[in-house]
Amino acid sequence: PSFSGVEFGVSYKPDTTTGGGSNLTGATSVPKTDGDYGDAIALGVKYSTTMDTFSLGVSGGYQTLSADAENGTDRDVVVASVSLGFGGITIGGSYKDDDLGDDSQDQQVYNVGVKYTAGNMTFGGGMGVSTTETKADGVTSEAEKTNASVSMTYKLGPGIKVGGGLQFEDNDAEADEAYGIVVGLGLSF
Repeated sequence: PSFSGVEFGVSYKPDTTTGGGSNLTGATSVPKTDGDYGDAIALGVKYSTTMDTFSLGVSGGYQTLSADAENGTDRDVVVASVSLGFGGITIGGSYKDDDLGDDSQDQQVYNVGVKYTAGNMTFGGGMGVSTTETKADGVTSEAEKTNASVSMTYKLGPGIKVGGGLQFEDNDAEADEAYGIVVGLGLSF
Protein backbone atom coordinates (compact mmCIF):
# COMPACT_ATOMS: atom_id res chain seq x y z
CA PRO A 1 0.00 0.00 0.00
CA SER A 2 0.97 3.64 -0.54
CA PHE A 3 0.13 6.56 1.76
CA SER A 4 1.33 10.11 0.94
CA GLY A 5 4.40 8.83 -0.89
CA VAL A 6 5.18 6.10 1.68
CA GLU A 7 4.97 2.48 0.53
CA PHE A 8 5.71 -0.59 2.55
CA GLY A 9 5.68 -4.28 1.98
CA VAL A 10 6.06 -7.52 3.89
CA SER A 11 6.58 -10.98 2.47
CA TYR A 12 6.84 -14.43 3.97
CA LYS A 13 8.00 -17.60 2.25
CA PRO A 14 7.42 -20.85 4.10
CA ASP A 15 9.89 -23.69 3.81
CA THR A 16 8.65 -25.80 0.91
CA THR A 17 11.90 -27.54 0.01
CA THR A 18 12.76 -31.21 0.47
CA GLY A 19 13.16 -32.12 4.11
CA GLY A 20 11.51 -28.92 5.31
CA GLY A 21 7.92 -29.15 4.19
CA SER A 22 5.98 -30.35 1.22
CA ASN A 23 7.96 -31.56 -1.77
CA LEU A 24 5.80 -30.09 -4.49
CA THR A 25 7.22 -32.12 -7.37
CA GLY A 26 8.24 -35.32 -5.62
CA ALA A 27 11.12 -35.51 -8.11
CA THR A 28 13.95 -35.17 -5.61
CA SER A 29 14.80 -36.35 -2.13
CA VAL A 30 18.06 -34.52 -1.51
CA PRO A 31 18.50 -33.92 2.24
CA LYS A 32 19.10 -30.42 3.55
CA THR A 33 22.71 -29.43 4.24
CA ASP A 34 24.50 -26.40 5.66
CA GLY A 35 23.71 -23.39 3.51
CA ASP A 36 20.10 -24.41 2.83
CA TYR A 37 17.38 -22.07 4.07
CA GLY A 38 13.84 -22.57 5.22
CA ASP A 39 11.39 -19.80 6.03
CA ALA A 40 12.15 -16.29 4.74
CA ILE A 41 10.75 -12.94 5.84
CA ALA A 42 11.35 -9.63 4.06
CA LEU A 43 10.29 -6.10 5.04
CA GLY A 44 10.64 -2.98 2.94
CA VAL A 45 9.69 0.69 3.07
CA LYS A 46 10.01 3.43 0.46
CA TYR A 47 9.27 7.15 0.40
CA SER A 48 9.18 9.20 -2.78
CA THR A 49 7.99 12.68 -3.63
CA THR A 50 8.29 15.26 -6.38
CA MET A 51 7.84 19.03 -6.22
CA ASP A 52 8.20 20.90 -9.49
CA THR A 53 11.67 19.84 -10.74
CA PHE A 54 12.81 18.40 -7.39
CA SER A 55 12.50 14.69 -6.56
CA LEU A 56 13.46 12.62 -3.54
CA GLY A 57 13.42 8.87 -3.01
CA VAL A 58 14.49 6.95 0.09
CA SER A 59 14.11 3.22 0.68
CA GLY A 60 15.24 0.50 3.03
CA GLY A 61 14.70 -3.15 3.61
CA TYR A 62 15.57 -6.15 5.72
CA GLN A 63 15.44 -9.85 4.89
CA THR A 64 16.13 -12.86 7.05
CA LEU A 65 16.34 -16.47 5.89
CA SER A 66 16.17 -19.21 8.50
CA ALA A 67 18.88 -21.85 8.36
CA ASP A 68 17.39 -25.30 7.94
CA ALA A 69 20.41 -27.46 8.63
CA GLU A 70 21.21 -28.38 12.22
CA ASN A 71 24.49 -26.42 12.22
CA GLY A 72 23.38 -23.76 9.72
CA THR A 73 23.45 -20.00 10.23
CA ASP A 74 20.53 -17.65 9.49
CA ARG A 75 21.20 -15.18 6.67
CA ASP A 76 20.42 -11.49 7.24
CA VAL A 77 20.48 -8.78 4.57
CA VAL A 78 19.98 -5.03 5.10
CA VAL A 79 19.61 -2.58 2.17
CA ALA A 80 19.14 1.18 1.90
CA SER A 81 19.09 3.68 -0.96
CA VAL A 82 18.53 7.36 -1.64
CA SER A 83 18.08 9.40 -4.83
CA LEU A 84 17.86 13.15 -5.22
CA GLY A 85 16.89 14.94 -8.40
CA PHE A 86 16.82 18.58 -9.38
CA GLY A 87 16.09 19.66 -12.93
CA GLY A 88 17.88 17.27 -15.26
CA ILE A 89 20.35 15.99 -12.64
CA THR A 90 19.75 12.91 -10.49
CA ILE A 91 22.20 11.63 -7.87
CA GLY A 92 21.73 8.36 -6.07
CA GLY A 93 23.41 5.85 -3.85
CA SER A 94 22.79 2.53 -2.19
CA TYR A 95 24.19 0.29 0.54
CA LYS A 96 23.84 -3.43 1.25
CA ASP A 97 25.11 -5.49 4.18
CA ASP A 98 24.84 -9.28 3.79
CA ASP A 99 26.22 -11.74 6.34
CA LEU A 100 26.10 -14.43 3.61
CA GLY A 101 24.63 -16.90 6.11
CA ASP A 102 28.12 -17.59 7.38
CA ASP A 103 29.57 -16.62 10.78
CA SER A 104 32.99 -16.16 9.17
CA GLN A 105 31.97 -13.83 6.29
CA ASP A 106 30.31 -10.47 5.77
CA GLN A 107 29.76 -8.53 2.54
CA GLN A 108 29.18 -4.80 2.16
CA VAL A 109 28.29 -3.15 -1.14
CA TYR A 110 28.24 0.61 -1.83
CA ASN A 111 27.06 2.25 -5.08
CA VAL A 112 26.82 5.86 -6.18
CA GLY A 113 25.73 7.31 -9.50
CA VAL A 114 24.78 10.48 -11.29
CA LYS A 115 22.63 11.12 -14.37
CA TYR A 116 22.10 14.28 -16.41
CA THR A 117 19.33 14.66 -19.00
CA ALA A 118 19.19 17.49 -21.50
CA GLY A 119 16.54 17.16 -24.17
CA ASN A 120 16.98 13.83 -25.96
CA MET A 121 20.46 13.20 -24.49
CA THR A 122 21.16 11.45 -21.19
CA PHE A 123 24.63 11.09 -19.69
CA GLY A 124 25.39 8.95 -16.66
CA GLY A 125 28.16 7.53 -14.55
CA GLY A 126 28.52 5.43 -11.49
CA MET A 127 30.81 3.49 -9.24
CA GLY A 128 30.32 0.52 -6.94
CA VAL A 129 32.52 -1.19 -4.37
CA SER A 130 31.91 -4.63 -2.91
CA THR A 131 34.00 -5.78 0.06
CA THR A 132 33.84 -9.32 1.44
CA GLU A 133 35.45 -9.80 4.83
CA THR A 134 36.45 -13.35 5.81
CA LYS A 135 37.60 -14.49 9.24
CA ALA A 136 39.54 -17.74 9.52
CA ASP A 137 41.82 -19.00 12.29
CA GLY A 138 41.80 -15.59 14.02
CA VAL A 139 42.90 -13.78 10.83
CA THR A 140 40.64 -11.36 8.95
CA SER A 141 41.11 -10.84 5.22
CA GLU A 142 39.27 -8.63 2.73
CA ALA A 143 38.55 -9.09 -0.97
CA GLU A 144 37.40 -5.99 -2.84
CA LYS A 145 35.75 -5.55 -6.21
CA THR A 146 35.36 -2.10 -7.80
CA ASN A 147 33.21 -1.29 -10.84
CA ALA A 148 32.86 2.03 -12.65
CA SER A 149 30.99 3.03 -15.79
CA VAL A 150 29.98 6.01 -17.90
CA SER A 151 27.23 6.00 -20.52
CA MET A 152 25.26 8.10 -22.96
CA THR A 153 21.87 7.56 -24.61
CA TYR A 154 20.06 9.50 -27.29
CA LYS A 155 16.31 9.30 -27.93
CA LEU A 156 15.80 9.09 -31.69
CA GLY A 157 12.02 9.10 -31.47
CA PRO A 158 9.12 7.57 -29.56
CA GLY A 159 10.28 4.19 -28.23
CA ILE A 160 13.71 4.29 -29.92
CA LYS A 161 16.99 4.96 -28.10
CA VAL A 162 20.63 4.41 -29.01
CA GLY A 163 23.50 4.50 -26.59
CA GLY A 164 26.90 3.38 -25.51
CA GLY A 165 29.15 3.19 -22.53
CA LEU A 166 32.51 2.31 -21.05
CA GLN A 167 33.00 -0.05 -18.12
CA PHE A 168 35.89 -0.83 -15.78
CA GLU A 169 36.35 -3.53 -13.15
CA ASP A 170 39.12 -4.18 -10.64
CA ASN A 171 38.69 -7.43 -8.73
CA ASP A 172 41.14 -8.58 -6.03
CA ALA A 173 40.39 -12.18 -7.02
CA GLU A 174 41.67 -11.57 -10.58
CA ALA A 175 45.17 -10.68 -11.73
CA ASP A 176 44.08 -8.25 -14.44
CA GLU A 177 41.67 -5.34 -14.58
CA ALA A 178 38.75 -5.58 -17.02
CA TYR A 179 37.51 -2.98 -19.48
CA GLY A 180 34.45 -3.01 -21.69
CA ILE A 181 32.65 -1.05 -24.36
CA VAL A 182 28.90 -1.35 -24.81
CA VAL A 183 26.80 -0.11 -27.74
CA GLY A 184 23.08 -0.65 -27.88
CA LEU A 185 19.73 0.05 -29.46
CA GLY A 186 16.59 0.14 -27.29
CA LEU A 187 13.10 -0.37 -28.65
CA SER A 188 9.91 -0.12 -26.60
CA PHE A 189 6.32 -0.23 -27.70
